[in-house]
Amino acid sequence: MAVEYADRGQDEAGLTTKIQDLLGAGTRYVWVVRLTGPRRVEVHEPGQAMRLVHPGGQLLAPGVLRNPVDVTALYDRDAAHEATLRNLLQRRGYESIEAVYAEGEHAGEAQGEARGEAKGKAEGEALGRKQGELDALRTALHEVLTARDVACDDALKQAIVACQDSAQLRAWLLQAVTLANGAQFIR
Repeated sequence: MAVEYADRGQDEAGLTTKIQDLLGAGTRYVWVVRLTGPRRVEVHEPGQAMRLVHPGGQLLAPGVLRNPVDVTALYDRDAAHEATLRNLLQRRGYESIEAVYAEGEHAGEAQGEARGEAKGKAEGEALGRKQGELDALRTALHEVLTARDVACDDALKQAIVACQDSAQLRAWLLQAVTLANGAQFIR
């Protein structure tokens, strides 16, 4: 595929020879963008009559270009940037800039979920460690009270089971360890 721009002072005979040489060498499409007079593109293909495509029209090059090219993209910088971006994105597997945004959003959501999952896991592990510590302190306190033959009424048993403060359970455990056998446990 070849694209030629023709403006004032164009050597038309030289351009015709160049088009014939390109097509003869195997070029499938030659687009001549006319910059003088009405804007238009001449489309040359081997064995075909030249045809004109005007602004607003689409240029096709099957087997060479994936997307049609709006004639305006050959004249207008913004339209050219848009067409170039679309083609570059498609070379990377994206249909549009919106697809890139969607992938970024999806990746952001996945990262957020992973962070949330990690945070939730860490919080769950911390909660599990705290609960394990509380259970171990309760069990140790019960064992010491039983081994020391300290009487435990229902209110004391309920207070120990309900206690969520590891410092309080440690204080009770220390008190139970230092009590004389058979002494009264005071909470």
